[in-house]
Amino acid sequence: MNKRPIYAWDATVILAWLEEDKNAPLGGIDSVVQEVDDGTATLVVSVVAHTEVLKARHTQQQMKIFHEFLERSNVVVGNVDLRVSEKAEEIRSKGMADGRKIKTPDAQHLATAIIFGADEFHTLDEKLIKLSGTPIVDNLTICKPISRSGQAMLE
Repeated sequence: MNKRPIYAWDATVILAWLEEDKNAPLGGIDSVVQEVDDGTATLVVSVVAHTEVLKARHTQQQMKIFHEFLERSNVVVGNVDLRVSEKAEEIRSKGMADGRKIKTPDAQHLATAIIFGADEFHTLDEKLIKLSGTPIVDNLTICKPISRSGQAMLE
């Protein structure tokens, strides 16, 4: 029996989903949302996303959708506690040693994904995708959003 996948999203994916950004892979995002809706996947989101999804830029309806989504039993909102902070610092330091500058919020999103055992970290940020599978991020898979069931349909 396959274990339920654990995905983690950074704010770029959340924003694209809320704003229905036509330049984003909405089909992949929707496939993950569907798995979450069906209860066949878990989604991890860093609390940092709260600071990146601004009321000033979104309608009340979009904010309602965002907050209701985060309240689901299979959506885990990871706080930036000492473990996440230490992992984020480690990611930034390893990146710096490799000649890469990783922004603090990005490192916090990545650290949350690692600490909470995500199978994949979904982002639309090409710089972060280039970190996929590297020791900088503890070999975490970083990719554009698509559900594992969506990947299986493509194969």
